[in-house]
Amino acid sequence: MAGQNSEQSTLGHQPNYGVLVRLLGPLGVEVDGREIRIGSASQRRILSLLALSPGRAISTSALVDAVWAEDPPETALMSLRNQVSRLRSLLGRDFIEATPPGYALRVDPSLVDRHAFDAVVSDGAASIEQIDEALSGWRGPPLLEFAAEMWARPEAVRLAEAHLVLQERRIALLLEQGLCDDAVVSAEALSIAEPVREHTHALLMTALARTGRAGEALQVFTAFRRRVVDEFGVEPSASLRSLERSILDGTIDASPPAPSPARASLAPAPFPNALVVANSALPMVGREVELTAIGYAIKASLDGGAQTVIVKGEPGIGKTRLVAEAARRAANDGAQCFTAAAMKSWFPVCGRSRRSCVSWSERVLLAG
Repeated sequence: MAGQNSEQSTLGHQPNYGVLVRLLGPLGVEVDGREIRIGSASQRRILSLLALSPGRAISTSALVDAVWAEDPPETALMSLRNQVSRLRSLLGRDFIEATPPGYALRVDPSLVDRHAFDAVVSDGAASIEQIDEALSGWRGPPLLEFAAEMWARPEAVRLAEAHLVLQERRIALLLEQGLCDDAVVSAEALSIAEPVREHTHALLMTALARTGRAGEALQVFTAFRRRVVDEFGVEPSASLRSLERSILDGTIDASPPAPSPARASLAPAPFPNALVVANSALPMVGREVELTAIGYAIKASLDGGAQTVIVKGEPGIGKTRLVAEAARRAANDGAQCFTAAAMKSWFPVCGRSRRSCVSWSERVLLAG
């Protein structure tokens, strides 16, 4: 992919405090308190990509890739310069700076909502009030109109996962502070939106049990178990089954359930992302339904039952990325993972000792 070396060191210029950029939802821009409408899709792509890394240079090749994908015209570089010039006329001459190997956004990261949101996500000591403020800025799926495009999807799915984790952290704080009724309301809403997200259901079971609704908590477990057994053919995790037993015994722990230690990092990944294979240090986040399905197959296989998972889809939608992340998570749980070539593609095979826990058929093309 073009633009592999698009990031340079942070530029040493004063930030532009008159501009606000919103990426958490549809692209939005304010200049000195006025909403600025950017009608050109090419200009919105350029601005969104630059805003992902404010103060850092993004190469012209990466910008061309974002605007024209795999079919740039011969005049792409000239067209790119014209689009940047029009953005400058809308937002201010100093807002976008030409700097090798391309262009950079001159704005303080805190004035891009994605970066302000990340600051709260990365703060393990953030209060409920700080979390509420961060969540209030969420206006819908991040990078909304571009979320399916190669350059935007990794960040879009990471932010979507961070949004879920932040909501779960808020529920855990409510439980820690004894606000269990409020925790029930929030956890019920999130469990409806995320029907196979185990940690959300653990929080809901805990909140219900602490409000004297142990029967309802057990009903939540039964419904969740039925769902994952029917859809994925495996049982809930040992930790959720243990929580069920503690509710039955009346010995539920006073602390909120902890999230899985194997959860992928929510730190922003460098842009642009290269193709990631099973041993990558840059984990993917998002695609939780698919990853949960593969994860359950891995668990079932490690318990002695052979499993085969076939991943299929149109070229370029992220099959290889999904498979690589599943292998990475399996490795975190103690499985041995390696890659093998098949039909000029890559697929990971995970196993403990000599036993294969997940394999991908050579009949399925996994590379985008």
